[in-house]
Amino acid sequence: MRRSFDRPLVRTIGDGNCLYYSLMAGLDILQCPDRPPNAMALKKQLINYIDSTGRYDHRLVFVMQTLDWDQWVATHRRPNAWGDEVVIVAFSRLYPEIQLRVQTRQKNGATNTQTFNELASRVIVIGTDQRHFNLITCLCPRDSDLSRVEGYSCKSKIRWT
Repeated sequence: MRRSFDRPLVRTIGDGNCLYYSLMAGLDILQCPDRPPNAMALKKQLINYIDSTGRYDHRLVFVMQTLDWDQWVATHRRPNAWGDEVVIVAFSRLYPEIQLRVQTRQKNGATNTQTFNELASRVIVIGTDQRHFNLITCLCPRDSDLSRVEGYSCKSKIRWT
């Protein structure tokens, strides 16, 4: 089955942390060895990275050039502060072994895809309508589609479709 916006692998709830739930589900499915235990730990890891080393990361500096850095960090430490492009760039820096594809569906129905870490062999594809993120699919070099991985722990914040 081909995965799409309408049939994502994992749907997340819309409590402001959908990006983190989507990324964490992808890390779990790909069984990344250094992954944090849950989505909120991933959020903390990413925000801490942005706060401590992001000012020296040219890609993050470029993305955040129009933002007040300290205000952004303080805002995004809140429990339901939603992730954005800054978080996506930080994820790509912390997980260089993962190719991250972000598919954005525009209001006119067109889809744009932004790819990070293009040479990485393990792939997480997340989709957004600019308000909400879901995990579309994960790919691994030995599998064409890791659609439903047996033993994956579906936490209360996400559900299989």
